[in-house]
Amino acid sequence: MMANTSVPHHEKAFPVLEGPQIAKLRSFGMTRKTYADEVLIEIGNAIPGLFVVLDGQTRIVDRVNDDRVIRASGPGEFNGELGILTGQRVFVACVPDRVTRRASSPGA
Repeated sequence: MMANTSVPHHEKAFPVLEGPQIAKLRSFGMTRKTYADEVLIEIGNAIPGLFVVLDGQTRIVDRVNDDRVIRASGPGEFNGELGILTGQRVFVACVPDRVTRRASSPGA
């Protein structure tokens, strides 16, 4: 039997973009500065677009459970992709925990 050499599930579910991938995204959008606790994605709203964390960190929070942090995203990680792909309304919120730069698709 062959050894399992596949990519771990966590890395598949939460890939980290590298320099050339981020540069490609930047060519379609813009870079913006965001501030601690500024709401980027809010529960019940349509997704404004995809964005990649360039520096700093964002938190995906569960508003129903006292803003419990579900996941933090750091440099190279991105948010907003599932809503764009599925067209669903947002069921969690996304906020930076400190001053953050992000590369965004138009409208995000």
